[in-house]
Amino acid sequence: MRGGLAAGAGRRRRVVGSAVALHGDEPVSEAVDYAAFPVLGDLDAEIRARLLPHCRIVDFADDAVILQRDQTNDYLHFLLEGQAEVHFDLANRSDPIVINQGQMFGEISIIDQMPVTAFVVAAGPCRVLLVPGSIFWAEIVTVPGVARTVMRRLSQMLRSNSLVLVRAMQERLRHAALERELHLARDIQMGMLRHTDTWLPERRDVRIAALIEPARLVGGDFYDAFLLDDERLVLAVGDVSGKGISASLFMVRGLTLLRSPASQWVSLEKTLQDANRVLAEDNDTAMFLTLFMAVLDLRTGTLDYMNFGHPHPLLRRADGSAAFQHIASGVVFGVVPSAAGAAGQIALSPGDTLLLYSDGVTEAEDSAQRQLGADGLLAAVEAAGTDDPGKLVRSITAAIRDHAGDAEQSDDITLMAVTWHGPGATP
Repeated sequence: MRGGLAAGAGRRRRVVGSAVALHGDEPVSEAVDYAAFPVLGDLDAEIRARLLPHCRIVDFADDAVILQRDQTNDYLHFLLEGQAEVHFDLANRSDPIVINQGQMFGEISIIDQMPVTAFVVAAGPCRVLLVPGSIFWAEIVTVPGVARTVMRRLSQMLRSNSLVLVRAMQERLRHAALERELHLARDIQMGMLRHTDTWLPERRDVRIAALIEPARLVGGDFYDAFLLDDERLVLAVGDVSGKGISASLFMVRGLTLLRSPASQWVSLEKTLQDANRVLAEDNDTAMFLTLFMAVLDLRTGTLDYMNFGHPHPLLRRADGSAAFQHIASGVVFGVVPSAAGAAGQIALSPGDTLLLYSDGVTEAEDSAQRQLGADGLLAAVEAAGTDDPGKLVRSITAAIRDHAGDAEQSDDITLMAVTWHGPGATP
């Protein structure tokens, strides 16, 4: 790390802002006991009197960033009042290096003229003396004995902080490795989901579009659609309880179990009974998923479904009107081996679009924690003004983003739109 620092016990702090001067720069005077500071204490009063007018004192607010990682540094820093902390990563501040009053930092980046390699953050209000690098090189280092003091200071810093620096760098490498693994897991998970550009390109009687946006790098939502034969289309949308890695693993297992019977299909009920039993019998974590799964008869538009606690589907008619299909909820999937979903049937007419979604859509919140809600989703569907499933999904996604604004996404968002054009439909 570039900067002379001393190790010590630290604490995790919250959000960090940029460097903030509370009272602005102050003229430097001899009222400060500079003799107590490394390097400056080796200068006689006459030299300090000549140099200090080129320096400045800045007050930093609590949690302000004094030095920014990867940015250039033009000043040697002396902590006049307060305490500061050094962090290699602002997201993980469990083991900081502490800078106490009277210590110097920032000297390594001045010496090697390289960007700063860590963040220096104010741990409470701080007052810092900033000595320009040009003054350091032209006036300070040339004073007999000062160069030796600087080298001794760097040697002491490296010795005292070596273990802390090693631990911090190891932790940073672990975080980087974990992030790479999570990105790989996301790619694998997203690769399991079928994409619209590969869905039934030869069919003219049905069109499908879908989207999934995990709240984290990996998530627990999924969708699926595949043909059993020339006349039957299977549709599914699921939402695993929780988020993150555990939800993504449960999602992969559930999706695999639902897909496996496709080559030996007996019925929707049998497929779901078998998959639920296998998932529940080996579910020590008591995780579960909500699931809507259905078979669409492409000759008649009849949709036979089973619902396991999933949000009600929405049907957009060919004339542009839309309404939720108020179906029974049933129990959740994957917890009780003998659980049965709520079965039912929905009739589609040519030009109708079935919209399936996860609760991350209706529960999307803005900065005031107001949810989009069922009414918001219905309004977005009606405002879309299109029977193209791809455009409908994009329009709803835009409405969700407009509603959320700058608020952080709290849950996975999944949409699947299926438009049935009727038997014998032409392009």
